[in-house]
Amino acid sequence: MKYREKKSYKYVVEETYIKELHLDEYPNLDRECDGVGSMALENAFGERLGGICRYAGTRCSTMSIQVNPGYTWDGCSGPTVDTANTMAAGLVHDFLYQMVREGIISKDCKEDIDNLFHSILRECGVIKIRAWYYHEAVKRFGHSSLESKVIEV
Repeated sequence: MKYREKKSYKYVVEETYIKELHLDEYPNLDRECDGVGSMALENAFGERLGGICRYAGTRCSTMSIQVNPGYTWDGCSGPTVDTANTMAAGLVHDFLYQMVREGIISKDCKEDIDNLFHSILRECGVIKIRAWYYHEAVKRFGHSSLESKVIEV
């Protein structure tokens, strides 16, 4: 028998969240999605929780990350305080890390995911020193969060 412990989450997405990004800034995500078109994350009932869609724009390749209502996440981890201006970054970071844990995207994307986290923090008005601190935390300690914790008995 195999199972995975599910921790309790603090937040639930109530309306679809979409983040557009230019893939020239995230080369590992670009390579991962090249030729795929889209990848989805589904729950145990086959309901789509969100996904990644890659499409070519007129100037450069872009990607859309979509997180659908019902997706749960726990905010920014560690010795941090969740505030309105950290929620979007924490959501996207947790969502993409889960896609890695589920084997949908490669662990090679960690650096890009962490850099995107920092970028969203700054876009949302988080001051430089706080964004740096959060970014350093995921860079240094985020590796264990990429591992799927399957228990076999």
